[in-house]
Amino acid sequence: MKRFIYLFIVAAGCCIGCTTPTESLNTTAAIVPGKELQENPLLQYVISSAINVHQQTMSTLYGNAKAYEYAKGHGDGKYPQGAVLYEVTWHQQNDPTWFGAKIPGKPAQVTVVKFTDDAQHQIQAAVYTGAPLHLQKTIAADAPQVQQLLKTPIAVSP
Repeated sequence: MKRFIYLFIVAAGCCIGCTTPTESLNTTAAIVPGKELQENPLLQYVISSAINVHQQTMSTLYGNAKAYEYAKGHGDGKYPQGAVLYEVTWHQQNDPTWFGAKIPGKPAQVTVVKFTDDAQHQIQAAVYTGAPLHLQKTIAADAPQVQQLLKTPIAVSP
């Protein structure tokens, strides 16, 4: 009898171990670079993140190495020449694994802020949408959307 129980447990373990695991990578939230925006913001450094409950969106502020290093030590938003900020905004979707949790869905837009001249502190800003990403509009440096990104402090974790 013990031998039968042992064989049953081994057989059940083999059957369970042979099932294919569920997909745990969220490919819906992937950014598809296009001809106009060739770099992938998700490969940069995370500076901060936010959730807008009313619009059901979540966003993450990324920066290249220059922007990240500057943000770690300064909070004035006067990034050096060559720094680039990327705010990626996604629509929220329900997490299939955890009840009640929200995860990024399809990308809504990517806002790019580039600092081109250190002496005059010139800023170029643009919004990209779609898949692959294409330029939707350029934004003035003094626009509220750009100023809000410049004032965003780096997220601090313990």
